[in-house]
Amino acid sequence: MIRLTNIALVLVFIVIGLGALTRLLDAGLGCPDWPGCYGFLTPPNHSEHIEIAESLYPETPVVRHQAWMEMVHRYAAGSLGLIIFTLTWLGYRSKKPSIPRVRFITTALSLIVILQAAFGMWTVTLKLWPPVVTLHLLGGFMTFGLLIWLRLTLIPSRSTNVPETSSTSKIPTKPPLKRLHTFGLLVFIVLVAQISLGAWTSSNYAGLACPDFPTCQNQWLEHTSLEKAFSIPTYDDLSFLHGRTDAQTRVSIQVFHRIGAMITTVLLSVFLILLMRSQHSLRKPLTLAVASLLGLQIGLGILSAVWLLPLPIALAHNLVAALLFGSFITTLHFVIQVPITVEDPLKSSHSTTSSIGKSQEVVDGNAIPSNS
Repeated sequence: MIRLTNIALVLVFIVIGLGALTRLLDAGLGCPDWPGCYGFLTPPNHSEHIEIAESLYPETPVVRHQAWMEMVHRYAAGSLGLIIFTLTWLGYRSKKPSIPRVRFITTALSLIVILQAAFGMWTVTLKLWPPVVTLHLLGGFMTFGLLIWLRLTLIPSRSTNVPETSSTSKIPTKPPLKRLHTFGLLVFIVLVAQISLGAWTSSNYAGLACPDFPTCQNQWLEHTSLEKAFSIPTYDDLSFLHGRTDAQTRVSIQVFHRIGAMITTVLLSVFLILLMRSQHSLRKPLTLAVASLLGLQIGLGILSAVWLLPLPIALAHNLVAALLFGSFITTLHFVIQVPITVEDPLKSSHSTTSSIGKSQEVVDGNAIPSNS
């Protein structure tokens, strides 16, 4: 089951990348039907098949590279779904003590896969309607996160609950640990909200709305409207390819995405500082991983704006976002599972007093008997 989970993790990361490429190459409607492509299992290549396809969908001429991009994404996602269903079946078949948690996670994954299939269909049939595209991207990230949690749950318990060793007496710190858990969950919610803002920016084609940084159109908030940024466009059976929002709406979406990035950076940085100040046994590697990916993501976001969204940078921005999300989930898992300890001041002071007392019992090499 662990090996199959590892395969699913690699595949879901590839699917996220393929989904990003599909959007960036404007291939979201490369196949105007679902689950096939112009009525075929693969994009039409022969001239007679292309004629049939274009007669069935006269408003959508065949563009081969876009059709292939879309179908590769669909088949990769379908393969991932089959693996997840297999993991769910294995979870219900196993009788290990830790399996109830595994069953819960795999069942949630299967439900998300079913929803993702529906969102994939609606993305095509509703012609890239931004709310559906946003939820579809968010579902991919949730699948990635749950697979990471599943993989960490399958780790043998002896490798996850070994606290940092020290000669100093330590005790569990339940209140600080609870506060760190609570704050970590808050940061998780903010991170999910920021990923949603990124998806909303992409689905509304607002990535090029602000070609400068840190200002937007050489302004700060003058052209920003909260109402326009989060207004849901009305569906009217017309394609949303390349976006149908006005310039002010796109600017507003981009600005709020940047504000969300700043809030996420501040809260995530505070969480990492608190983690480093704890005595968590894995605090250094976890902090280094999350901090490095956070810095890289900020840099890619800035370059995406000032370099006008080049394909490699835009793709990397999506993939690093997934890695940052996954690394934070890993950190949150170990914060919850591995005990955090601090020095016990009572035992520490007692041991200090005892050592001083023992040193005073020996004067000039002669032992002084104690009262006890």
